[in-house]
Amino acid sequence: MQRRILRKIYRVIPGFLSRRIVKRGKFIFMPKIGGYIIFGYHSFSVSYNYNINIYDFEQQIIYLKKFFRIISLSEMVENILNKCTFDKPVVSITFDDGYKDNREIALPLLLKYKIPATFFISPGIINCNYRSFLSWNDIKEMTNNDLVEFGSHGYLHQELTPLKEEDIIKEVCRSKQELENFLGKSINFFSYPYGIFNSEIKKIVQMCGYKAALSAGINQKHDIFSLNRVMITSYNSSLDKFAYVVAASITEIK
Repeated sequence: MQRRILRKIYRVIPGFLSRRIVKRGKFIFMPKIGGYIIFGYHSFSVSYNYNINIYDFEQQIIYLKKFFRIISLSEMVENILNKCTFDKPVVSITFDDGYKDNREIALPLLLKYKIPATFFISPGIINCNYRSFLSWNDIKEMTNNDLVEFGSHGYLHQELTPLKEEDIIKEVCRSKQELENFLGKSINFFSYPYGIFNSEIKKIVQMCGYKAALSAGINQKHDIFSLNRVMITSYNSSLDKFAYVVAASITEIK
């Protein structure tokens, strides 16, 4: 009986706190000055895992614009390296895997609110019809906008830890080279496929010339090559749950 009661309490508390957070448009829990959050998104299609709907995404953007400074990942990394602080926390928006709906659905909304975003893609699966990934033409069109930057998500989006060293180098370095050759711009950021990595993979990422790397929930604070992201899916995308996640996820810049 006691365990059932406790389980009910634990289920209710997050919803209650999150409603308190968004009540009258105010933060009940004040964000840490100088703190930051990096958000990770995937697709807007219900056919794929880790999806959210466009209505929830727009509500999140409106919410973040009210309480945070939304900056590019490039600026975010510079802030972390230089230990910059601001009068309000800063956030960055990222997308993994390079789904076509990132251009068709997310990009128009990002442009509407003038929100910068970074898209992590795997050049070895570009132009593949599987799961409707972005084409090279899509990417070229997107990169013409100053609010858009691209990063590498590995060459073929393989989990890196089981691979031999030479194959890891191919995944990490070749993807960077191909993207740079096509875009004519530096690719400075790497997103670990599936968020999985180890110390050897981190060394290879640095060796290949990236400035920073992002994980997906592995919080090694203040390590520029394992920056934590808060992944947003249909599970936590409603505004009340999102606000609760935000309040609990701000990392202080030290």
